[in-house]
Amino acid sequence: MIDVGGAETLTHAADALHMGGHVAVVGYVSGPEIRLDLRPLFIGRRARVHGHTVGSRKQFEAMNRAIEAHGLNPVIDSRFGLEDLASAYVRVRSGEAFGKVLVTL
Repeated sequence: MIDVGGAETLTHAADALHMGGHVAVVGYVSGPEIRLDLRPLFIGRRARVHGHTVGSRKQFEAMNRAIEAHGLNPVIDSRFGLEDLASAYVRVRSGEAFGKVLVTL
């Protein structure tokens, strides 16, 4: 399982794991401070939690070439103009967005 939400979503990600599961923490959209009962995660499920970084510029460029070569497109939840930036933040913080929340500059 991959978690990009941080404080608001890591507990849900941990609850969804199967025995011996793995959560890859990639982002902290809702904040970095997490309150989590470790007993069910580690004792009950024998799960692993691993923090990840986004990689180097070289890896980022290689990823973009692969995305273009394979015609991949991101899932876009919603689009906002810069004048409506506050609404974009509200959408992200709501936890209801599925995919990217875009702000057009």
